[in-house]
Order: sequence, then structure tokens, then C-alpha cells
Amino acid sequence: MKNILAICVVTIILLLSSGCLGNTEDVLQTGTWRLVQLDPSVNVVEFNFNSNGTVIFKDLNAAIIDTGTYTATAEIDHRYLDIKGLQDVPGQYPLNYNHKWTIVRCDPEALIIAVSVDGLGVVQRDFTNI
Repeated sequence: MKNILAICVVTIILLLSSGCLGNTEDVLQTGTWRLVQLDPSVNVVEFNFNSNGTVIFKDLNAAIIDTGTYTATAEIDHRYLDIKGLQDVPGQYPLNYNHKWTIVRCDPEALIIAVSVDGLGVVQRDFTNI
């Protein structure tokens, strides 16, 4: 009886610890995501997420085009977007998008991501699919 209970508890823990991405990666790859410029001190940027794990980054203010990588993951009750390999952009706040962002919303119309950055607090970026 104790063995069955232990197996059930381990199974429940494993099920709860593996989150659900749902169709997040499919939605990310649907088009071009442009930053909704809520703060004029933030450069307007665009992202194109590709099925091979690369992301094309365009800073429309600084005329920069760069390529990095991304992974979308899920844990218990949160989805994450981990972006790596993008260059710093002088004047950008934060300097780059190389963070493990929490996905607040991801649907065909909107992508909202947030991250806690030392010295800045929580930074949220809202994108629309153009």
C-alpha cells in the first residue's frame, strides 16, 4: 500500500512539474512581432521567431539587424521565452533582450513578456503581430 501511495505521489509531482507550452511556439512563429511603444525612451523593435530556434531582431531606431536564438519552455504554471545572442543596443532600455522572459500573454494578436532586471525592477514589453 505504501509503495502504491509513493508511486502516486511521484507521478503527481512529475505531472505538475512539467508545464504546458500549448501552441506557444506555433504562435511565436506566425509573423513579425513589433514592440508597442508605450515609452518613448524605448526603441521600436521587431522579432521574427523561426522554427529552427533562431530569432531575427530588428531595432528600427538604431538600424540594427541581428540574429540570436530562443527557446520556449514551460514550468508548472508559467511559460518562458529565453532569448540569447543578441547584441547590446546603446540607448536601449534594457541594453538587450538576452533574458529568460516570463510569457504573460501569447496569442495571435499579442505577445507580452516580462523579466526582473537588477537595478530596473520588472520590465514588461508588449508586442503586436503585424
